[in-house]
Amino acid sequence: MTETTGRHGVIFRLARPDDFGQIAELRWCLQTQDDADFDPRDRDRFATVFTAWLSRPENRLNLFHWVVEQDNRLIAVMSVRKIDMLPSPKKLDRSWGYLANAYTRPDFRALGIGADLLDKVKRWASEEKLAELVVWPRENRTRFYERAGFAGQGSPLVLRFSDRP
Repeated sequence: MTETTGRHGVIFRLARPDDFGQIAELRWCLQTQDDADFDPRDRDRFATVFTAWLSRPENRLNLFHWVVEQDNRLIAVMSVRKIDMLPSPKKLDRSWGYLANAYTRPDFRALGIGADLLDKVKRWASEEKLAELVVWPRENRTRFYERAGFAGQGSPLVLRFSDRP
């Protein structure tokens, strides 16, 4: 599953390197909680550093960004770091996913786009044979993840895939 079209005419897909600048912008908005009261030079510096960080070889191998695109503009993102587990005699090849950087632009919230994106991420994680997805949500986002099947007492919340040993 690499690209699908959803309601509202949006496209769900894995990010490409040419998306890194827009992913940096979404990350900035997430971390500043959409506060516009920042020096544009700080934002530009952040975008430069973050884009370079995304481009590092180790991040290109095991960090995956699912994005939502509308009219060539990214409107949402969820990132998953794939982490290989140490082999054991019964489980030789297992990985889990750390879900982070979940953000939807304010104009597109409450439309189901974030929930649809999370559904795509869950399906992708299952296809990748991840044992589980783990997320440390902000306090006001816990219910969002619980509705999607994540469970736990406080943080983190975990979604275990039942077909994994």
